[in-house]
Amino acid sequence: MSKRRASRKDRCENCHIHYRLCFCELIKPFATKTKVSLILHANELNLTSNTGRLAHHLLSNSEILIRGALENKEEKLTLSSPENYKAYYLFPEEGAEILNEEFVSKQTGPIHLIVPDGSWRQAKKFKRREEALEHLPSVVLPPGPPSSYFLRTEPMENFVCTLEAVARALGILEGKEAQEHLENVLKVMVERTLMARSGKHHL
Repeated sequence: MSKRRASRKDRCENCHIHYRLCFCELIKPFATKTKVSLILHANELNLTSNTGRLAHHLLSNSEILIRGALENKEEKLTLSSPENYKAYYLFPEEGAEILNEEFVSKQTGPIHLIVPDGSWRQAKKFKRREEALEHLPSVVLPPGPPSSYFLRTEPMENFVCTLEAVARALGILEGKEAQEHLENVLKVMVERTLMARSGKHHL
């Protein structure tokens, strides 16, 4: 049995880190007008490095939808926006509109933000394989500071993890308080995950 699998019983069921490094006291749902739907690939469900699951715990107006599970391979994604909400797909694809102040000024109602969560290869396939996503207009984040997420290697220097993407999007749509709420917890997650991987939590 691998070391990773053997330690699964010692992880917190909520924050998915070793119970000695649990940071659940920091995970407090934050209310936003923007609805966030995270499309989580099934392969991410048990990964301690996943951040989409954490984003869901930190946002009261959010949901997680699972795709890619082998037992539900033929099942199509069902996605619905609340009344008067405009849905946008957050992904850096060709033709995506930049999510900035000008974009916000043109909106006549609240936003439903749909965010893919998986490897970049998986996320790239979501929209063209799911009928519920294929016709959604896409938005992309404006250039920003480098990612502070060090648990995985991103394919390009300017790419960020799912939680950072959601945080930066909400910073534009809702204000800096929402962004800081998510980013502060992400920082703790990264620090403690690195500690768990190094074995320092046994000191």
